[in-house]
Amino acid sequence: RRQVLKDLRVAVENLKKDDQQINQLGIQVKAAREGLRQAAAGFDAGVGTNLERLIAKDGLLSAELTLSTAQFNRNVDYLSLLRVTGALNPDISVALTASENNFYKIKK
Repeated sequence: RRQVLKDLRVAVENLKKDDQQINQLGIQVKAAREGLRQAAAGFDAGVGTNLERLIAKDGLLSAELTLSTAQFNRNVDYLSLLRVTGALNPDISVALTASENNFYKIKK
């Protein structure tokens, strides 16, 4: 019983942490997007270099990748919470369509 409560507490804390991280990363993506816009405007006006624009684009892509990773991790933590609470059906094949089930049978 203690272990279940501990697992539940950890799963809820992980979701809270994930939400905070996603919010912060969303801010970083917006800032990187603005940085790219400014670098592109500078380049178009002739006062910036293509390298500055590429660096800004790299920063945006990096921020977006980090945000996507955090969103993926939140989904994993959410599934963990469902598992701890017993809301996740352990027989995932129930949710698969008939064609997907057939594919998995053939693949085995």
